[in-house]
Order: sequence, then C-alpha cells, then structure tokens
Amino acid sequence: LSIEKYAVTSARHAEFGGENRDQRSFAFWCTQWMSRATRLVRPGGYVMIFSDWRQLPVMTDVLQAGGVLWRGIVVWDKAAAARAPHTGYFRHQAEYVVWGSNGVLEKVPGGPFPGVITERVKPAEKLHMTGKPVRVMEELARPLADNAHVLDPFMGSGTTALPVLARGGKFTGIELTNEYFDIACQRIEQAQTSGDGNLYDK
Repeated sequence: LSIEKYAVTSARHAEFGGENRDQRSFAFWCTQWMSRATRLVRPGGYVMIFSDWRQLPVMTDVLQAGGVLWRGIVVWDKAAAARAPHTGYFRHQAEYVVWGSNGVLEKVPGGPFPGVITERVKPAEKLHMTGKPVRVMEELARPLADNAHVLDPFMGSGTTALPVLARGGKFTGIELTNEYFDIACQRIEQAQTSGDGNLYDK
C-alpha cells in the first residue's frame, strides 16, 4: 500500500516528507521512533498515536512493538464535515487514536472519559495538512495530570501544546519542517504570553 496522501504541494500548506513509504517500510520506521520515544515516557504515562483507517492495524502493532501496553482506541468523529465519499461508498469521517501506557496505567480523578470525540474539521482554521482541532486535543489531555510533561515528536503546527500549557503542564515538540516549526513556536509563545492555551488555528 503506497502512502502518498500528503506527498503533494499545497497552496495553503507546506509539504512534509516521509509519507510516501510502502506499508512495510512505514511500519519499520514507526517502530524505530516508537521504541525511542517510549524510553522517555515515565512509568504509568500515556502514549497516543493518531491514525487513519488504512494504517490502524499497523499502528496497533507499532505501539506494542515499541514496548507500550495497548489499552484501546479513541474515535475522532469528524461528522458531516469529513471528506465526502464517492457514490456508493461509506463516508470516511473518522480518525483513530491508538492509545496505551508505559506499564501500569497511572489514573487521575474523573472519568470515564469519552471514547468518541465528535468535532467538525474547519479547513479555514488548519495551519497544517493534518492539523487537529484544539478541542480534540483538549479531550485527549483530560486523563493527564495538570503538571504533565507531554512530548509530541511530530509537532506540526503545535496544536498539542495548547491544552497542555493551559493546564499548567510542560511541552516538548519536535518538527523537521521549518515552516511548521516556526508556526508552532509562534502559537506556543502566544499561548504562554496571553495565558490562553485555548487558542485555535489563527
């Protein structure tokens, strides 16, 4: 299966590399970075990975091959705002968050937290081809401690950082594409300066 969904140049979004691997090399590459990232997760900490339907089986394997205890899948329902299907097809209106923990899960008060998050995609607010709404990231941050230190090794436009900082946590992000790195830094600086981590793509 060729992964070429994002290997295009857009007038709105900068191209980023690495998305044209076949299934086997994609799984191998993901296992490499997952294994390294898991070493940085404290015992009991959460690990979450976004995936579309095509890569869902691979990502459940990658999570476990990287040493993470797989615990479930959260569904992000994009509702009718998702890309329209071809005639006769089901609508591809969901992405999936494969999640687990580094050993015994450290639970926080509250919950159970929703296993399905419904939030429409607003293309005009996206700063990255695969950008996520801030509310989706807010929901995923709910099980975390307020002082959690979150690592996003594929930071993109920095959306993950916003709810983490708003809760008083710490954030470390990694991004190879210069344009997206600059956007993320601007958003994070704005959130820290204003004290408002609930900033949408602006």
